[in-house]
Amino acid sequence: MAEQAALPKTYYSFLWYILTQYKYGFLTLVISHLAWSLDWTIMPYIFKIILDTLVTFEGDRKQIWQLILPILLAGAFLLILIETMFRVWYFASAIILPKLSADMRLQMFDYAQRHSYKYFSDNFAGSIANKINDTAEGSVNIMQIIIMNFIPALVAFIIALSIFAFMHPFFAFVSFIWIIIHIGLCVIYAGKIEKAAYQYSTSRSSLIG
Repeated sequence: MAEQAALPKTYYSFLWYILTQYKYGFLTLVISHLAWSLDWTIMPYIFKIILDTLVTFEGDRKQIWQLILPILLAGAFLLILIETMFRVWYFASAIILPKLSADMRLQMFDYAQRHSYKYFSDNFAGSIANKINDTAEGSVNIMQIIIMNFIPALVAFIIALSIFAFMHPFFAFVSFIWIIIHIGLCVIYAGKIEKAAYQYSTSRSSLIG
């Protein structure tokens, strides 16, 4: 009982508190969805190497297999790895995310019902229930965005930047400038969206309450 009453007071500390309970599951989701990064960066580069080898080879065509066979084997291994990682992601997300959402709701409900009678007389029960539901649903959505979009995109950018730097440094420079501008615009508009989302959530909770 006392442990439930000691839940963190702020949202991000509470979210971190929940994630520490699912750290291995969360890490599994993050690593498995990096298949997206490999599929969009390394696989095209392997195809490039194969095509360049076929186009530039001028010797006996029977000997070309000795050159491209290691590359083909590496590509096949990477393809199997990517498909396996995707399957792990779908399997793990189907188990972990619903359980995490349910556990978050239960812990917030246990915490809320330990408040005083005055708290419930001053706040609508529907509003409290909606805040619990929105917090759990929004938290899972945030984690999905981080796992499925932000981290894979960041890793893919680092890999692509490394490949560009190896092939042509100017491409790497242009890509780096573009991503800095893109991130800057996202940060600027995210602040405006956050304010609007907070107003919407508050108004919705009051209406439901």
